[in-house]
Amino acid sequence: MAFSSVKIKQLRFDAWCLRAVVAELQLLVGMECQNAESLGAVGVALQFWDGKSHWVHIRTHPDRYGMRLGDGPERGERTPWVQTLRRELNRATLVAVSQVGAERVANLVFDRDGTRLILTAELMGKNSNVILRDDHDRSIAAARWSGKAKSERVLLPGRQFAAYPASPLPSVTEAMAVDDLRLFAGVSPFVQRLLQEFEFTAVLERLRQVGVGATYIPGYGVTPIPLSREDIKVLFGDQTVPKQFDSISEALAASEITTEEPELEVARTRLRVQLQRIEHARKSAVAGLTAAKELASRAGELQELGQLVLAYQGQIKLGDATVRVFDMAGEERDISLDPEATAVENANALFEQAKRAKGSEAEVTEQLERLSSELTTVQSLIHLTAQAATERELTDVKNEAEIRNWLQIQVAPQTKPKDRPFEGHAIKELLGPHGYTVFYGENSDANDYLTMRMGKPNDWWLHVRGAPSAHVLVRANNQPERVPHETLRWAAVIAAKHSPSKHSQMVPVDYTLKKYVRRPKGSQPGFVNYTHEKTIHVNPTGKS
Repeated sequence: MAFSSVKIKQLRFDAWCLRAVVAELQLLVGMECQNAESLGAVGVALQFWDGKSHWVHIRTHPDRYGMRLGDGPERGERTPWVQTLRRELNRATLVAVSQVGAERVANLVFDRDGTRLILTAELMGKNSNVILRDDHDRSIAAARWSGKAKSERVLLPGRQFAAYPASPLPSVTEAMAVDDLRLFAGVSPFVQRLLQEFEFTAVLERLRQVGVGATYIPGYGVTPIPLSREDIKVLFGDQTVPKQFDSISEALAASEITTEEPELEVARTRLRVQLQRIEHARKSAVAGLTAAKELASRAGELQELGQLVLAYQGQIKLGDATVRVFDMAGEERDISLDPEATAVENANALFEQAKRAKGSEAEVTEQLERLSSELTTVQSLIHLTAQAATERELTDVKNEAEIRNWLQIQVAPQTKPKDRPFEGHAIKELLGPHGYTVFYGENSDANDYLTMRMGKPNDWWLHVRGAPSAHVLVRANNQPERVPHETLRWAAVIAAKHSPSKHSQMVPVDYTLKKYVRRPKGSQPGFVNYTHEKTIHVNPTGKS
């Protein structure tokens, strides 16, 4: 059939390139997979071993996608999905390699102790992906996941793998000159250009030779279809001298331009480091809150231990480190004691721990849920940063991080570690929305120390209006105008919860900059005057 004029400016990795690569990968069948390494942020390299190393490079860059045999890559940062590949494919034997029809999709089938694993490489421009699935066709790992919001083809961890819909059409190599080539697969723009310029049967013969050598045309790319200098002149109107190689992988390696633009890689590294700081902080906070929640859940147990210590006080002497008792269930147990305290003092210490644990449970639970969610989000952004192959994709990740205020660099003060934080004052430190640090005092001395010693002029200071409450401080990093209203409202709830109005459904909380807060001369600790305030009305009960 006749074609409209087709001009080729660049040779892409097409189904014919993949066919040639798959033929080369047949040599790896029977070998064990030993390793997986990241190819920057654009793919993965798998190592096979049969006494020496063989590497398969799979690239998913939107503009420079493809697959080939190659040398061992420089070891880079292993992204989470590459780490999963490394774990799942370690010592798995490659048992088959195949191309899906005439598509740019290849399947590498592995056997690991009798379990089948399939690695699917979909090499299709901006939709390029690499997916690992198990013998039940459930997705285990992927370079990119996609939900319903992004694609009609849902690809999520643990979900049934939806295979790329391959064309049912026969290969163009089975066509005859009189056939309508729209009814055949494998007619890429370059094949169409060949059929436009050369005799039909001669083109089909060249296609049947795919897998035997390859041609690299500088400035245009690589094709497994044999081309001469005269062919180049006809196809491109160019005097470029093609370079012939024995294999498609050698030709692709010769033509490969680094997929990591220097500016993009620098920006990616900078963003990743900033996000990893946030990840580390959230991990530490979640670990601490998990321990605090476990303690809070023991409030009842601590109360019971205090009661048991009182019940057995006649058996306890100064200097005792433990006391053996029978608990409420009739079980024998040992209770640890402070040997320098009396039985009553030990019991009161347990009652105080129980009171504190019970009082902090709701606050700890709320903090833990929010920070766990933030940890999941920041880990997702780190993964997207590693996968960003264009400046626009990286900017989208950066914008999301900036909305959450995660890109402000906060320098920790260089102070010597102290055994007693806040010089022993009862001050709690919380991580508020958008990553801002929030402090509050638990008594008048702590309030006084927090406001007059810890507060900086441009920090936000909050207090329940016209009533006693905790002093609350939001660390603003000398940029109070950037603190979101959501963070201030959250801090206002903290102030209201630590006041006599904590059971009210509408509590007015004043907020102002710390520089407008003064303690009158000779006044009691915790008593202050302030100006330039604004007021937020909050509901500390959480009830509507």
